[in-house]
Amino acid sequence: MALIGMAKAREEERSRIAAELHDNIGTQLGFISRKIDIYRSGLNDAKVVSPLMLDEINIASRRTIADLRETIWTLKKEKVAFSQLADRLKVYAKKQLEDVENARLEIVEEILHDVSLSPVDSLNVFRIIQESVYNAAVHSRGNLVSMKFKTMENGEWSIEVQDNGIGFDTSLDYENHYGLENMKQRAGESDLKIRIESEKTKGTVVSLSFKDK
Repeated sequence: MALIGMAKAREEERSRIAAELHDNIGTQLGFISRKIDIYRSGLNDAKVVSPLMLDEINIASRRTIADLRETIWTLKKEKVAFSQLADRLKVYAKKQLEDVENARLEIVEEILHDVSLSPVDSLNVFRIIQESVYNAAVHSRGNLVSMKFKTMENGEWSIEVQDNGIGFDTSLDYENHYGLENMKQRAGESDLKIRIESEKTKGTVVSLSFKDK
């Protein structure tokens, strides 16, 4: 019965990751396809074809590649070590900041005791922090991103992303911007606590943590 239960749990994990591939990466590929169609149909119209559109296609393509790479990496594992996940997030952050002029990345680690995450939880954590880093690099207009990774011997852990950018009003709804809601939804799926704090001109802090009940 125990073996059957474990097999069922693994199958459920893989089904959820398959849904992730369909929903997240499928949406991004659809966006790229639509942009290319618009570009092709407007090649003779300077108002339709613009460098901005090519930038959007390029950014979406790069994010899709990164998302697919991380999903495949997760699929191959039964468990994901927090330290491994932290390393991949650091690499992602460095790549995002490569194109931001004069941007700096600060890393603080207090991994006293490594902990394990399930593939789905690992993927949710990666996507949440990925979105936080992307927003800090692309939208914040700041030049400093700080990442903090911490674990405790009792299995608790936390990850924090902070920038020194322009900030935003967290009480407002932003049209066509679903990143924050997706982050909260993913945190709920993995029973994680998420805190998003921001003020205009004072930057943004996103904190994600797990505490054993």
